[in-house]
Amino acid sequence: MGVSEISYSVTALGESLSAAGLTASNSFQNCKHTEGVHCKSLCGAMVLLHQLMVRGVRSVGPSEEETQVIRFLDPLTIISGPNGSGKTTLIEALNYVTTGALPAGKLASFVHSLEASNKPRVDGMVKLQFKDCKGRVCVATKRVNATMKKGGKLQCKSDEFNIQITTADGQVNSLSSKVADFQKEVVNLLGVPASILDNVIFCHQEESQWPLSEPKELKQRFDHIFQLTRFVKALDVMKKMKKDYEGELAALIEKQACKEMVVKSKKKYLQQRDSCEQLRKESKEKISALEEKVKECGSVIAKANEELVKLEALERKAEVKRAELHVLKDQLTRIRVSPYPGSESELRAEIREMDSSSEFRELEAQRDRLKMKIDSISKDIMRIKREKDEAECEMRKVMSCEMVRRDLEKEVEVAERELRATYQLIGPDYVGELQKKIELEEQEMKKLKESSASEREKEQTRLDVAQMKCTKLSCEMESASSAMETLNREIKTVERKLQDAAVSSNEIAGLSEKINTLETRMSTMPDIDEKRTERLRTQRQRLQKELEALRQSCSNAEEFEGTEREVQRKSSKKTELEHELEDLLEKHSDAFVSTLGKNTNGPWSASVNSSLKSGEESNKVIENDLKRCERDLDRASQSLKQSSAEEEKLINEVEQLRKKIFDLCGCSSQEVAENLSETRHLLSKARKELSSLSTKAMLYESWSEETKARSCCPLCERKFSSKAGANELSGKLLDMSLSMPDDIERLEKQVAEAEERERKLASAVVYVDQCKKIMEEKVRQVRKQMSESRKEEAALTTKVGELRDAMEKALITHRKLLEIKADVSLMDSLFTSIQTLNSELEELNRSLSRLPHSRSVQDMKKELAEKEVVILPFMSP
Repeated sequence: MGVSEISYSVTALGESLSAAGLTASNSFQNCKHTEGVHCKSLCGAMVLLHQLMVRGVRSVGPSEEETQVIRFLDPLTIISGPNGSGKTTLIEALNYVTTGALPAGKLASFVHSLEASNKPRVDGMVKLQFKDCKGRVCVATKRVNATMKKGGKLQCKSDEFNIQITTADGQVNSLSSKVADFQKEVVNLLGVPASILDNVIFCHQEESQWPLSEPKELKQRFDHIFQLTRFVKALDVMKKMKKDYEGELAALIEKQACKEMVVKSKKKYLQQRDSCEQLRKESKEKISALEEKVKECGSVIAKANEELVKLEALERKAEVKRAELHVLKDQLTRIRVSPYPGSESELRAEIREMDSSSEFRELEAQRDRLKMKIDSISKDIMRIKREKDEAECEMRKVMSCEMVRRDLEKEVEVAERELRATYQLIGPDYVGELQKKIELEEQEMKKLKESSASEREKEQTRLDVAQMKCTKLSCEMESASSAMETLNREIKTVERKLQDAAVSSNEIAGLSEKINTLETRMSTMPDIDEKRTERLRTQRQRLQKELEALRQSCSNAEEFEGTEREVQRKSSKKTELEHELEDLLEKHSDAFVSTLGKNTNGPWSASVNSSLKSGEESNKVIENDLKRCERDLDRASQSLKQSSAEEEKLINEVEQLRKKIFDLCGCSSQEVAENLSETRHLLSKARKELSSLSTKAMLYESWSEETKARSCCPLCERKFSSKAGANELSGKLLDMSLSMPDDIERLEKQVAEAEERERKLASAVVYVDQCKKIMEEKVRQVRKQMSESRKEEAALTTKVGELRDAMEKALITHRKLLEIKADVSLMDSLFTSIQTLNSELEELNRSLSRLPHSRSVQDMKKELAEKEVVILPFMSP
């Protein structure tokens, strides 16, 4: 293996080390059989390597006799030898003692082989004596060992690490430490970063081509060399912190939105609670009013019942009287009066006598009284019927109000249970407890808002500071890079001018010496023709002027050619940059057209950042609108579900009422009114028949007894001629009265059934009214609300779809902008470099136009050589 492991010279990274503020003049020159260590210094002209002692490492044996000591010379130490002679061992020993770096096999391949030494233990040591950056003599010692365990396994480990420092006054300080502290102290003493030792001075042969590696790896190497790793890590950490803080901010914003939703819901619940409380108060007032009405109606019903009882008694009496009248009329029609035996005058006299008799007048008066009484009773019956109908109507209203009151009480109980279950309230002062809970939630919300605002301000401040530092570092790096390029160009130009000036000065000095020598020799020569001498001197001066002019022209031509080469180099570089920029523009052409339009003139960072910012703001607006619409859609869906549930509840309630109606009267709600009217008609008819039969039975019985007791007709009071005729009529009347009880019982049973059916139908009428009220008011209102909720849900669904499409388009645009942003800094840099090259080319072209140039440099140099040959005879003695 060759030994160019550390042969990458400082010249290859001169500009990079200059930018880092370092000058590493120690270098290792490599050829096939040599290794060179320029040990003058590792950092400027301060650190010097004195000697290196190696024992028990790689090919160097572990015994004292096999110890290798290398004393570094000034200014350069050449280590030469064939392959396998140990050159690489020395370099790796230097690398190990200064940076701690080991070859691929770690300690096992670094320590001397146990098999080669034929020993159970091998002790290795690397000792380096050097002069540190403060002028102190230091000795760094590292010891390692390798042993063979019983199982045949090789165990390698590091022993004591020691640094001995001798100050200028002869004081010796010794430091024994861990590996990390030792390496850190050695790097501090050498005054060179470990990355330069690893990547530049002690660079391995296999890794010496790293300047030609991929840009990512090259950047990492330069970051290590220029000690920018911590800044890169700091930038990564700051980016991560920014991302985390943005995530936390988004979480806080989301949390705030959730809290705001909670507050809104609580406000809504408060409003609902207030409305429920108001409704509860109104319901209580209505219930109290209804209770008062119920009491009043109860008293009215009691009075009406009493009146009905009286009316029924009067009706029965009236029926009895009507029956009696009917019977009397029947009897009157059946009476066969024998002809009056006397004359008409006797009959008239008897009639007058009867008319004038007190008994007849009493009967007439009694009849008039009975008529008047019957008329008043009829009027009372009509009035009582009207009062009865009014009382029944009031009763139905009262029953309906009672059912409404019970429903309201149930709703209030359900609302109280929901309040207790939802908010863990105890009661009965639900309003006070809810107010306390709301106050606590508002205080917590206020604290959260204040803390989130303060944290957002702090993080924004930190983010602004970090961005400013990052921007400052970027600007400093760019300015340093541009300054380095400018200085390198100036240095090259000055070096070229210095070389030309040195050559010209040397030639002029030689010619001046020759001229002085010739003039001295001429002054010692005998007198010659003055005219000829003057002519020769004039000719010599003319030739010298021509020679100087030719040299100046040659210098100008060289400068012109150098400027032309610089123009060609910059033009080719500009072409490369333009191709690279065109490739990037072609790569992002679609994104540019869709996001920034067809205008592709640079620089693009400001427009891309502006578009990103505006896109993020519009995305936030769309996202907020989308969230709001989704919340409204959820609210509309919930409202629709609640309305559907309420409709179903009302329908179930109506079905239950219809079931109750069917259970009560065995008919549908539509047939209740008709059946009630028919039942009342049949009841009235049955009552009349019952009253008539009862009256007849009583009348026949009373007549039978009267006939039997008085032995006369109960109607005309005509005496029977014998007891047998009276007994016969009494028996017939008694038989007639005894034949009626079965009919009376049948009619009483019909009346009872009709009254029971009437009562059930009257109760069913209340349920029918409730059904009508629910269907006509509540169900209609709920269905109207459901229709509105469906329309709102459809509109919100359409809007949410539109917002989602807009959000997707905005995200696609945002991704395209992010793709552009990934390369926009490089594009701006290329654009700036192209602009700079354009300005430099313009300046160089102006310089070329100012420089006179008519012939090539080779022609001028040839003419210059000829002139020098011509002028030589004039320079000779």
